Amino acid sequence: MLTEPHSRFTLVYGNRASSSSVLFKEELTDLKDRYMTRLNLVYVMSREQQDIALFNGRITGEKCTQILAHWVPVDDIDLAFICGP
Repeated sequence: MLTEPHSRFTLVYGNRASSSSVLFKEELTDLKDRYMTRLNLVYVMSREQQDIALFNGRITGEKCTQILAHWVPVDDIDLAFICGP
């Protein structure tokens, strides 16, 4: 983030358990707090109810479409990484 001061990042993090079991949660929160205007964290929990219905359940193609429509400006994306089983 230091070498790209104008870059912005969104992490959509799916977890099948609950927010208390998110790997690297403290580290991610520290990064978000450090780069508040540049890093957006979106947690999707499959077994814990979130305040926003979109963030409940598994990440599906439809859910990705909705997240991109409401949280990530698609026209601004230069590069995307996908990781998962």
